[in-house]
Amino acid sequence: MRDADLAKFQALLTRFRGRMSREQVGLPQLQRPRPGTKAEGLTQSEVEAILGWARGSYHRLEGGRQKKPHEAQLDDLAKLFQLSELEYIWLYHYAGYPEGPRGPLYPESHATLPHLEAWRRMVDSFRGPAYVVTAEWELVATNQTFRDFLQGAPPDNLMRWLLFAREARGGVLVDWGSVWAPECVAQVRVAAAAYPENVALQELYQDVLDDPLLRRIHDRTTVERLTLDGVARQIRHPAHGRGALTVVSAQPSDSQGARLVLLDFEPSAPPSGDPAARRRNPGQIRLCPDYWTTPMIPALSA
Repeated sequence: MRDADLAKFQALLTRFRGRMSREQVGLPQLQRPRPGTKAEGLTQSEVEAILGWARGSYHRLEGGRQKKPHEAQLDDLAKLFQLSELEYIWLYHYAGYPEGPRGPLYPESHATLPHLEAWRRMVDSFRGPAYVVTAEWELVATNQTFRDFLQGAPPDNLMRWLLFAREARGGVLVDWGSVWAPECVAQVRVAAAAYPENVALQELYQDVLDDPLLRRIHDRTTVERLTLDGVARQIRHPAHGRGALTVVSAQPSDSQGARLVLLDFEPSAPPSGDPAARRRNPGQIRLCPDYWTTPMIPALSA
């Protein structure tokens, strides 16, 4: 662990320990501060006692005398200090594990999204198609422009729609068998391997293997196909016809595997002489203007 990372790791532990109240861990509230301490937070010896660690072990860790903590120690501390998923990643990073933890701190975080109403308001603020999915591809937030793609209520699970829906296979997703399906199958394969304890992802992966067509695609597809952001794929829009759909995504900090996805649809140019060409204005049809200049977030456009 680098000295700079060690100092940040120590500071994190001190901060996390200090914000814990005794009531949170089942200890009685003190009537007065202990000598030399603040009234808030746990002592280092209390942390050791709660976790069942040897005396002085946490003191050495927070004092920087243990150069690289064990992963089990980090997991114990993360649960005791009730860290968020992002704080959990920070803890691992500054402890000398730049690749981060092996999985989420809380298994249920795959299927939940904190501050969901805020995400829904943000998604609604985008003029271009936008949505949020959990790690299981459950659609938890969509805007009207995205729903227009589907001509109705969005499916509960986007990945299942992409892979199994008749309309997806039969017309909406151009080149479904050679472009869309191989990339979606690869995503499911990677997610199932990354989250082996996630029942919904394992069931989705098994359904892919049980489908004869998807199984053939699975067996000839490698994860090297996982080039997602910024790649244009062909799609048929119900109102504007065939065009290129470009995807970019970002991950919410407190829900591992969840994604905010922004779409840019640009219709193909009509054939020369097509009467519709005189009625269309590509600048008006394009469904993704400048994402980052919406009135909701003026600070980002400065």
